[in-house]
Amino acid sequence: MARANIDEDDFLEFVDVVEEVLQNERLPKRYFRDVENPLERFRDDEFQNRYRFSKDSVRHIILPMIQKQLMKTNNRGLPIPPLIQLLVCLRFFATGNFQVVSGDLRGISQATVSVIIKRVSELIAEQTAHFIKFPAEEALQRKNITKFWRISAFPGVAVCVDCTHIPIASPGGDNAEVYTNRIECAGCSWTPHGNSRHCCTSSWVNT
Repeated sequence: MARANIDEDDFLEFVDVVEEVLQNERLPKRYFRDVENPLERFRDDEFQNRYRFSKDSVRHIILPMIQKQLMKTNNRGLPIPPLIQLLVCLRFFATGNFQVVSGDLRGISQATVSVIIKRVSELIAEQTAHFIKFPAEEALQRKNITKFWRISAFPGVAVCVDCTHIPIASPGGDNAEVYTNRIECAGCSWTPHGNSRHCCTSSWVNT
C-alpha cells in the first residue's frame, strides 16, 4: 500500500477542521491571509518593542538564514509564509505569552504555533557556530582584551556572555541571602560557559 504523502502542516490543517466538526460549529474554512505585514505596519521603534529585533536584522540577517528551510514545495495546506513563521516565534520569545494568544494574533491554531516555534528555534540554533565563537588564536584574544580595556578600562577580558535571570521562591535557611540579587529578588541565572574545547554548554549560577 502506498504511503500517503502528507506533511506536518497538512496534518495540522486537518486537525483544525476535525476540531471544528467535533464542536458542531459550522465555520468557514480558515484561510491564512497575510493582510498585515508587521514590517510595513509598525514603525521601527514599535517593531523592535514587539519583536526585540530591528526590521533590518529580521529582513536582512535572520530571515535569509532560515527562509529556504521554512518554505513549502507546494501550496497544499495553505502554507504560512516564512516571514510570518519567524515573527510568530520571535513574538513568543519576546513576550513569553501563551501560544494560543500568539496564534490568535495571526489567525493560527495553537498546535500550529507550537510547531512553528519548535521549527524556527531549531533552525536558528543550527546557526550558533557561525555567530558564537571563542577566540582560539592568541592574537584574537589580545585584540578582544584591548577592546574591553578601551570600553571602560576592564582588564584581562577576552570574552563575555549574557545570562537569563530566573526568579525563584526564596529557599530560606542560612544561605537564603546567596540567592538574593541586587533588586532584592531571589533567583538564579542560567549562564552558558565554555569547556576545554571552547564548546558552549550551560550551567546554573547563583546571583
